[in-house]
Amino acid sequence: MENYRFLNEDRNIFVSNYFKFISIYDDQIYSRNDWDVLSPGQRKYIIKKLEGHNHTQKTGKSLINNKTSEILRFTTSPSLGVNPLNEFLRNYNENDIFFTTPLVHGIFLLWKSAEEPENAKFYQKELEELVQKLPINLEQLKDFVLNTNYEKIFKNLYNDLTKKQKDGITKNIRRTL
Repeated sequence: MENYRFLNEDRNIFVSNYFKFISIYDDQIYSRNDWDVLSPGQRKYIIKKLEGHNHTQKTGKSLINNKTSEILRFTTSPSLGVNPLNEFLRNYNENDIFFTTPLVHGIFLLWKSAEEPENAKFYQKELEELVQKLPINLEQLKDFVLNTNYEKIFKNLYNDLTKKQKDGITKNIRRTL
């Protein structure tokens, strides 16, 4: 992902340290929203940004890095109000790079923390960094983690994540409702 670290300079983008994820925040007025899909405007925004760095749009849902032949995919979630991790995992592979919402990225980090306890501290640190830069609807996330193998992990992190996110919103997001 070293080819994409430059995107971290954008206050609306977070590039994962551990996974092939580029998370994009989709709203500068924070009202505890986190859409399960990226808006057409954000898709155009990232496409234009990457076209200036030797990428070409391959399909409506993917780009290709012309230097490395890496495929970058937009994630989709056909249903709102359900845990988007389930749909994401149906399409996920370790070869491609995925554009995600902060919510999908956050849930994935929680899930991986449960699946790989030996790496949990690294994934949880990234989750803290993510919420400081790009807000996640933590109240909605509370519902999504119910009865999962990562529910306890989230409950243990919730207060710290809430504080870090509040500090991040104050510093990074223009205004709140």
